Amino acid sequence: MQSNERKRTYQCWSDMKQRCYNKNTLNYKNYGARGIVVCESWRNSFENFIRDMGEKPDNKTLDRVDSNGNYEPSNCRWASVPEQVRNRRCCVYLEHDGKRLTVEEWGRELGRHPTTIRSRVKAGWKLEDILCPTIQARGRCSKPREYAAMKEKP
Repeated sequence: MQSNERKRTYQCWSDMKQRCYNKNTLNYKNYGARGIVVCESWRNSFENFIRDMGEKPDNKTLDRVDSNGNYEPSNCRWASVPEQVRNRRCCVYLEHDGKRLTVEEWGRELGRHPTTIRSRVKAGWKLEDILCPTIQARGRCSKPREYAAMKEKP
């Protein structure tokens, strides 16, 4: 009889192939329909998948480092749910002062709603103005007058 770890890993391997090759699978549109495939070595051999990835760790799921890339050893890892959430195609990253965070992460760090940050990006604000910790939201994407005046002073 297979161990629980082996069963969980097998299910993960099977689900990966379903997403890429079974048009009747709910998530096919996000994988196979986009051209995402499983490398030949893994597609045809669960043992090769285990050799390259190891058993599925508790509280981890299979994740592609490049969300537009294929399922292959150089592009896959076991990741936590928060790691996977940060690795979605829809995530927007902003880099400032050597930090690269998602809009949601910047929002938590600055105590600002992510929607505020997104709307300021869309409105064409400079990144340093969007992420400045002293700026407060006033109205719809308009810079506070005192902040704009403060920026102009030497």
